[in-house]
Amino acid sequence: MRPNGRVNHLGVLRFQVRDSVVILQPKKESTDGKLTSLQLDLKSNQIQVVQHALLPETAPGVLGVLGILQMKQGSVLVLATKAKKVCTVWGYSVYRVTETQLVTHESIKTLAKDLRLASLLQESLDVRTYGQHMYFSYKADLTTSLLATHSGPGSGSGSGSGSQPGSKSGQGSQPGAEPSLWSRCTPRFVFNRALLQPIVDAGAEGFALPIMVGYVGQVLDPKFGPQPAQQQQAAAGARAAAGGQAEPTTAAPAAEEQGGGAKQTAPPAAPEPKDEGKQDKGGEGMGGDETQKAEAGKPKGKGK
Repeated sequence: MRPNGRVNHLGVLRFQVRDSVVILQPKKESTDGKLTSLQLDLKSNQIQVVQHALLPETAPGVLGVLGILQMKQGSVLVLATKAKKVCTVWGYSVYRVTETQLVTHESIKTLAKDLRLASLLQESLDVRTYGQHMYFSYKADLTTSLLATHSGPGSGSGSGSGSQPGSKSGQGSQPGAEPSLWSRCTPRFVFNRALLQPIVDAGAEGFALPIMVGYVGQVLDPKFGPQPAQQQQAAAGARAAAGGQAEPTTAAPAAEEQGGGAKQTAPPAAPEPKDEGKQDKGGEGMGGDETQKAEAGKPKGKGK
C-alpha cells in the first residue's frame, strides 16, 4: 500500500532515533506489520513519508509533531511530549502543552549561528515562559471562528479565509479517509505555521499538529445573573429610592392593605387611670386627691 501523508495521522506517536534519522509512527496495530510513518533526517534536512515496520512497543511515545527548524548544518525537530486536557469542543478534547522536546544532530554544533537559532527556538517554546499558552486538538480546529465552522468539523468549510496553509493541502486523500487537520486551519492563527511548513511541503501534512496560542478554558455549570440575595437587596434599594426611605426586606404584615400601600395600625391605648392619693411622675403639680376635692366643691344642678 502506498503511504499517504495527507490524511489525518494525529494522535500518540511512537518515536525512534537512529543516528540522524528519526521515525515517527502512529501508535496502532497493523495487519501487514507496517504503518505509514514520518521519516526525518536531521543531518541532511530530508523529510519523507514511508511505509515502515512497526516500532517496538517499548519505543517512547510523543503527543505530536510541532514542526522542524531547518538550518544550514542540520535540523531541530520539535515534539510535544506532555499535555493537560482543559476542555472539549464539539465533543473533542482540547489540550494545553505542558512539556516539549527538541531533537537535533551533533552536526549543528559546527556552526555558531545554528546553535544560536536552536537556543532561541528552545527559549520560545519553553512552557515555563513564552510557551505556556499553547493549545491543540487532534480533531477540532481551534484556529477558525465558530461562524465559519457552524456546520461542524470535517464539513470542508473550516478555513476561515478560504485558503489553505499549504499549497498541496487536501490533495491526494484516500476516499473515506479523514482529511488532515492542517487542511482545515486558518493560516494566520496557526502559531507554529513556519515550523510545520517543511513537513507540509514534503507531503506529510497528516502528521502536522497545529498549535493555537492564547487561552482556552471551560466553565462547568455556569450561573448567570444575580442570585436571590442580590435580587432582594436590589429590590430594597429600588423601593428606598422611590419612597425616600428604606423599607424592611421581610414580608409585609398581614394587616397591610393591597391598594395604595397604606397600612392599618391599631389605635393608641387609653392611658390607665392614676390611683388616688398618688402624685404625678415628676412629683410636681396638683395631686390626684386635690383635684377630686376641687370638683366636689362645685354645686350641682340644672342649668338655667
